[in-house]
Amino acid sequence: EATFTAIRWSALSQERLLVVGILGHQIFSTFILV
Repeated sequence: EATFTAIRWSALSQERLLVVGILGHQIFSTFILV
């Protein structure tokens, strides 16, 4: 159970990083265009 939780937390953190990266890229591109 602990290992499964750790794997889930790791995947969740990676997914969060991906979302933050995409949002940051969109915001950065918006500032460049404006």
